[in-house]
Amino acid sequence: MFGITIVAQSLALMKSTLVASYFGTSEEIDAYNLVNSMISFVFAIVVSGIPTIIIPEYVNGNKKNAADTFITVIYGGGLMVAVMMLLLRYPLINLFSNRGDIFITTAANVLVILLLSQYLAAFSGITVAFFQCEGKYNIPKIINLICQIVVVVILLHKNGKISVIEYAVIIAFGSILGFIVDTFIAFKMGWRLMPRLCLNQESLSLLKKFIPMLFSGGIYQLSLFVDSIMASFLSTGMVTILSYSTQVSSMASSIVVGNLLQYIYPKIAKRINENGYQDRFWGQSRGLHAVVCLMIAGFMCVGREAIFVLLNHGKFSSEACEIVFFSAMIYIYGQGVSIIRDMMYRYFYAMGNTKIPAQNSVFVSISNILFSLLFVKIMGFYGIVLGTVLSSLISLGIIMYRFNKTIGFSQKTSKIIGMFINNFLIMLVTVVLVYLTKSILPIENDLLSILTYGVETVALYVLIHFVFNRQTISDIKSL
Repeated sequence: MFGITIVAQSLALMKSTLVASYFGTSEEIDAYNLVNSMISFVFAIVVSGIPTIIIPEYVNGNKKNAADTFITVIYGGGLMVAVMMLLLRYPLINLFSNRGDIFITTAANVLVILLLSQYLAAFSGITVAFFQCEGKYNIPKIINLICQIVVVVILLHKNGKISVIEYAVIIAFGSILGFIVDTFIAFKMGWRLMPRLCLNQESLSLLKKFIPMLFSGGIYQLSLFVDSIMASFLSTGMVTILSYSTQVSSMASSIVVGNLLQYIYPKIAKRINENGYQDRFWGQSRGLHAVVCLMIAGFMCVGREAIFVLLNHGKFSSEACEIVFFSAMIYIYGQGVSIIRDMMYRYFYAMGNTKIPAQNSVFVSISNILFSLLFVKIMGFYGIVLGTVLSSLISLGIIMYRFNKTIGFSQKTSKIIGMFINNFLIMLVTVVLVYLTKSILPIENDLLSILTYGVETVALYVLIHFVFNRQTISDIKSL
C-alpha cells in the first residue's frame, strides 16, 4: 500500500510540477482551483461518508437491499445538486469571487467539464469500501496509479502548449477512466449494485447514521471552500498557492495517514466488542501518531528544498515557492493533531455512533471559518492556514473529552496524553539536531540535501525512539 501510494503521489507531484511550470499563478489557473475546490466541497461529502457507513454493512453481511437503497438515495441527491450547480454556475462564481471576465468565463467552462467527471469519480467511495472488506486494499490504488500515469504522459506530450480548459479536459478524462476500470474490476469480483428505493427500517437506519456525517463532512468541506473563497479575494495567485499548499500536505498525509486509516478501520469494526480492545486501540493510535510525527519532521527538515525542486520552474516564482512551503508546513504540523482525532472518530463509527463525531466536526469547522476570517484580516494569507490548524487543536480537546465522558478511557488520561506528547518531543529534538547539522555542514544541491538530511531525519527519529520510547516501536510493528 505504501509503495503504490508513494509512486502514485510522486506522479501527482510530477503533474503539479508541470502545471506550475505551464500556468504559474495566473488568473486562469486561479479560476480552475476555485472551481475544483467548489466541486470537491460537494462530492467529498459523499465520498467521505459512504465507506464509513457501508464497510460495517459489507463486513457483517447485512441485508443488501438496505445498502443499495442507501446508495441510491445519496447519489440521487448528489446528482440533483450537480444539475443545480450546472444551471447556476455563473451566479455562483460571481458570488464567490471578485475577479474579472476572464476569471468568470474560465471558471464557468471548467465547472461544466469537471462536474460530470467528479460525480462519476465519487462512486469510488462504494467500490473502495468493497475492496477494503475483501482485503484488496491495493486494487483502487493501482487503478489510481494507472490513471495518474495516463494524465502525466498527456501533459508531458503537450509540452506547455495547453490552455486551462484543455487541462481540465485531461483531468476529467483521468477521473472517468478511473471510474470505468474501478467499477469493472469490482463487478468481476462479485460486487453488485441495484438502484432501488426500499425504505424499510434497515435502510432508514443507515440514512439516519449518515445524516450526522453529512453535516460534519459538509461543514468541514465548507470550511476548506471558504478558505479558497477568502484567498480569491486576495491578490492574483493566492488561490493557486493555497491549492498547492493543501495539495502538498494532503499528499504527505494520504501516503501515511490515509493508508493506515483505511487498513485499520475494518479491523476496529471487527474487534470493537472484544474485551480489553481499547488498550490495544491506544497502542495503535500511538504507533500511527509516531509515523505521522516522522512525516512532520521530514517535511520540516527537507520540505523547503523539495518544494523548490518541484515547483520552482517556468512561470512559478521562488517567492510563491516560499509561501507554499511555510503554509504547507503549518498544515502538515496540524496532521499530528488530526490523526489522534481521526482514530477516535473511527472508534465511535465502529460503535455505530456518528452523532458525537458529527457534533464535534460541526463545532470545529465553524471555529475554523471564524478563526480564518479573523486572522486573514490580521495576517493576510497565513491567517487562513493558521485558523485551520488552530481549529484542529480545539477539535482534539473536545473529542477527547466526549470520548472519556461517553465511553471512558481504559487508562489514565495523563498517560494517554503523555504518550502523544513523547512523540512530539522526539520529533522536535530530531528537527533541532538535523538543523544543527544543516548549519554546520550545508549542502547547496537541493536533491543531495533532501537525500542526506532526509536519511538523517529518519535515522535520528528511529534511534531516539529506540532508546527512550521503545514501546512505540512495538506499536508500529503491531500495525
